Amino acid sequence: MKASELLELIAHVLLITSEKEALQADRIGFKDGKMWAFNGTIAFSSKAPFKVPDNTAIPASALLNFLKAAKNKEVTLDFSKENCCRVLIKNGQLQIVTDAWKMPIDDIVSTSNAKTWQKLDPGFGAALNMAASFCTRNTFNQGFSCVYGNDGFLFGCDNIKAVQIQSGLSKKVKFLLLAQTAQIISGIDPLEIACDTESDWIHFRNKTLTASCRLSDLEYPNICSFFNGKGDKIQLPKNLGHIFERAASICKETATVMVDNDVLTVRAKGDFAKFAERTESSGIPSMTFTVVPKAAAELLMNSYIAQLIKNGLLLASNNIKMMLSIIMEK
Repeated sequence: MKASELLELIAHVLLITSEKEALQADRIGFKDGKMWAFNGTIAFSSKAPFKVPDNTAIPASALLNFLKAAKNKEVTLDFSKENCCRVLIKNGQLQIVTDAWKMPIDDIVSTSNAKTWQKLDPGFGAALNMAASFCTRNTFNQGFSCVYGNDGFLFGCDNIKAVQIQSGLSKKVKFLLLAQTAQIISGIDPLEIACDTESDWIHFRNKTLTASCRLSDLEYPNICSFFNGKGDKIQLPKNLGHIFERAASICKETATVMVDNDVLTVRAKGDFAKFAERTESSGIPSMTFTVVPKAAAELLMNSYIAQLIKNGLLLASNNIKMMLSIIMEK
């Protein structure tokens, strides 16, 4: 096996590491013929390419650094010596002290093995990431910090913006995931999903990796009715999608849009830069709203018609609906 291939799983361990749970997350565990990484919320597993004694754990960071240096060399893991993992390459080796794997993964194993897997649409990962981009990062703000899957849709929201995306999922699939977890899952480009209402876990997998996620027990706000409202139609500037694209190039989160005296201004701020661009906006009443520029750019490439609903602006295109809370300027 090439070092780069083994590196892929180890990299996910660091992806889910947090300071609070570093001792747990900085371990690769071996159980039931699989390699495991677990941080209390997400467990990654993949078929172990080597025979390893069950309940053995090795420090992930030490192995990761060695594999990065080994690059495309063939590697083998050898556990013949007690409390030792030898990472063997041609004319060399790394010896790593092992310890006992003590993570509570038995319930994860039982649920992931027992469930029926459903294929996901090719764009599911991108849709999951878009929904997560609308969520607050404040985990104490109820369901605003979560992506909600229900009735064939994905929802994401905070107190000023919301999105509804057709997911292609069965209407029976229902889950609530922290936005940070959803973004990590989108990064593995999942191909299948398995879950049921009786389990605390939901599972995603691609061709090589299974991700098991602990479901959130937070209460999700009722936002479904927002996307069914009717209102006066307004036409947005046809270059607005391209303006949002430029704003997204320096802004990771949100941009502010202000309409006044037939001029629409988009402003965004990045870590080291500020962005502002104006365009004509005749026929649009004066207002201010906040938007995720990357998501809005994608939507506006297909439609420039919005509906002005009480205290909100509803945008819809293909499989996406976006609701933006607005402040009307007098």
